[in-house]
Amino acid sequence: MNVTTARPLGSDKLLSLESLRGLAALSVALFHFDVGSHLNSTLTARAWMMVDLFFVLSGFVIALTYRDKILRLPDLAVFQWKRFKRLYPLHVTMLLIFLGIEVLKWVVGHLNIAQANNPPFSSNDLGSFVQNLLLIQAWVSPQMTWNFPSWSISAEFYTYLIFGIFFLIAKRSLGLLLPLLAVTIIASGLALAGQFGTDINLFPFRCLYAFGIGVVGQILFARYALAGTLRTSTTAAVMLIATVLLVTLGTTAFGSPAFPAIPLVFCALILSLAATCEDAVVIRIASLRPLVHLGTISYGVYMIHAAVWWVYRQVAIMVLHAPSSVNGEGMVTIKFESPLTADAFTLSGLALTVLLAHLSYTYLETRFYRSSRSARPKPVLGAERPAS
Repeated sequence: MNVTTARPLGSDKLLSLESLRGLAALSVALFHFDVGSHLNSTLTARAWMMVDLFFVLSGFVIALTYRDKILRLPDLAVFQWKRFKRLYPLHVTMLLIFLGIEVLKWVVGHLNIAQANNPPFSSNDLGSFVQNLLLIQAWVSPQMTWNFPSWSISAEFYTYLIFGIFFLIAKRSLGLLLPLLAVTIIASGLALAGQFGTDINLFPFRCLYAFGIGVVGQILFARYALAGTLRTSTTAAVMLIATVLLVTLGTTAFGSPAFPAIPLVFCALILSLAATCEDAVVIRIASLRPLVHLGTISYGVYMIHAAVWWVYRQVAIMVLHAPSSVNGEGMVTIKFESPLTADAFTLSGLALTVLLAHLSYTYLETRFYRSSRSARPKPVLGAERPAS
């Protein structure tokens, strides 16, 4: 998920992107908790693709905000420090919560109360803890550990730095920036298409590629002055339908030769929404305050939902005695016999996740991100992209 700050609320064309981010974050949360609910569908079963949407959106918004502002090394340092303050407080908080979960698993097992399907401190060991602490896990290991959605935060944090350096080198010159983007996008796309073999860690390439696509999208958006050029909702609606069909019916798998096409479709969706005038129906709907706020707190939704689902799985197994199994990746899966029970369980978990995300945004994230703590927090465009 991407945590980016573009403009204050008030630009409906950008608010539509905020709402898009929030809905995508919810779909990722549902992707990670399939218990047989009516909310679980073919769409949510493939919602891992939404992480790539977050990367594209992040590239678009970062370029929109900073492409012409990073001209000196101090500018780059300030930019990266802002990214750190936006991302790290919640990341390290969730990392410590998952450390507590591992300790709890060890204590419960040591007292012979219950045995965890995944032994404590097995994959979540000291080495992976240090990697997560330094936010380098996505760059050094293809395994998801601890608060597993944070792999995308790791990938994105250093991608910010790489593209910030690109902006610094280019100094507003597209003649310098475009070759850097082309090399990055082409090389990353080839890696994702399997041209460099299947044994490499694809996490960084996945972020670099989609983020670069988003930057190119913003360049096209600015170069051709697309803001407000679409007077009706038709184009945006068509792209929304195309995106849903891509996610729902597509057969493209992560790492397949066709995979690099996915971020291109997402970029077209983002451009269509950003280019649609504020009076269009689709923008008015996307600018509804609840949807916008969901986007504002979507970083919390993305980072917190894995811990909520861990607790819910324990309740389902130990209290409700729901049937469970362990898949090939060591993840515990649950299927309630009653879809209505699954619905209630899932909805309550989503509600708790959204509540915790709201509290996190209000009392944790803005406390560090805002330069003035005395100022009353106001929603801003930007929440990190959920990950799969």
